Amino acid sequence: MTPIFKNATIKSEDIGPFMQNYMERNNISKNPRRSLIGNYKGDGILLASPLLSLYLNHGLVVTDIQLIIEYEPAACFRNFGDQVSTARRQGDFNPDHAILAEMFKLQENSNYGKTLENKKRHRDLKYCDESKADELINSPLFSSISHLNENVFEIESFKKKITLDLPIHIGLWVYNMAKLMIC
Repeated sequence: MTPIFKNATIKSEDIGPFMQNYMERNNISKNPRRSLIGNYKGDGILLASPLLSLYLNHGLVVTDIQLIIEYEPAACFRNFGDQVSTARRQGDFNPDHAILAEMFKLQENSNYGKTLENKKRHRDLKYCDESKADELINSPLFSSISHLNENVFEIESFKKKITLDLPIHIGLWVYNMAKLMIC
């Protein structure tokens, strides 16, 4: 398993002959697409100390450190974790509680996943007629337009203001520690 995971735009010429053949056999588009990939090089990635230590011990070379986040170890989500564990155990023992157990599982996974949401990709959508579309297209925040039907347009615009307020260190820690358990 490769040590670094990141999102990258992959072109058909970036992949090997086996996967190119697979794409042709299954009529998969050769257009570039963003994908989560594993590789041996990363720029601007976040690594938790235990995972970084493991990688360094296995020969990873770090050439630039841009940010260090210090933390005080504490069980800050103990109540939530206990609730999830209790609900999931109840679902295992009693089929009447299975749906509740599944709901808690989804909530648990979405909570840390949400902390890694890329708010820079958020856009505003507006639906309007042609006259309003002309006005919105001339905005410096304009991103794209879709013609939905005879006189309805969908206008996508960049947000005027983005507040980056998610605790990314939570999702980072969860994903890094999960990867550490795999290694």
